[in-house]
Amino acid sequence: MNKLGTAFVASFLFFTTTQSRLFAQWASATHALQLPILITLGNGESGSGFFIATSNHFFLATAAHVLFDASTGHLRSDTAELAWPSADPTNSSTCRMQANLAKLQADNNIRINTPHDVAVVRCGLVITNNATVYRLDEMHVISNAEPVMVHSSDVRKLKDVNVGDDVYIFGYPSSVGLKQSPKFDYSKPLLRKGVVSGIYNQAQTITIDAAVYFGNSGGPVFEAQQLGLGQESYTIIGVTTEIIPFVDVSKNETYHYSNVNVSNSGYSVVQPVDFILQLLWDN
Repeated sequence: MNKLGTAFVASFLFFTTTQSRLFAQWASATHALQLPILITLGNGESGSGFFIATSNHFFLATAAHVLFDASTGHLRSDTAELAWPSADPTNSSTCRMQANLAKLQADNNIRINTPHDVAVVRCGLVITNNATVYRLDEMHVISNAEPVMVHSSDVRKLKDVNVGDDVYIFGYPSSVGLKQSPKFDYSKPLLRKGVVSGIYNQAQTITIDAAVYFGNSGGPVFEAQQLGLGQESYTIIGVTTEIIPFVDVSKNETYHYSNVNVSNSGYSVVQPVDFILQLLWDN
């Protein structure tokens, strides 16, 4: 059974404990919805991410294009707010932290893999002997935070991903619906289920049969594997980064012009967790 570390924020300190029973309760997806992070940049743009820990540090993992402009390589915004639902089922409040991205980058606390569109932000240090995590000064607690963190050893690398297995996407698709007439809570993550459709070995990416939308980028993707006796394990395999478009071309032979319509095919690209692990300190 996989283990998750649950980090509890108390002013300047995060206190982490191991909570192996978390995955056993994932059939209802209740606890899983505390894992994805809503990343809202200072310019109003948003994306998704999750916290991942090593023995000495903890990080925010997301898609690189959530934080950086692909054409310029510059940060999209100097600041970002990180938000997620409370891990306490009796508490309906949202946990929030403010990240000074410009300062974090200046201090070399952000690493990216541009070809694979992933990024990590070092958020703090882990003291293993007493399971205490100290956040960096660039990370300011806005409201009481209880984030769930995945340990870097509890993930599934590309070589172990199986075509046909069920997958679950967690994230904040802020582009769907009408915010002036909301049909769901935009402050809470949405879950989507699909399957591993294929492995693109040349690009080292995973193709899944599950549609994603603007705002989903950087959200964690879990693969489910049967353990027998009706039990399943759920393990992170990567993050969503882009849609695979459906392109429909219609030609007018009389006037010699073409119309090209591009839409969401329902297939999406997942960047494997392997490339996130390569960016982590002391991993």
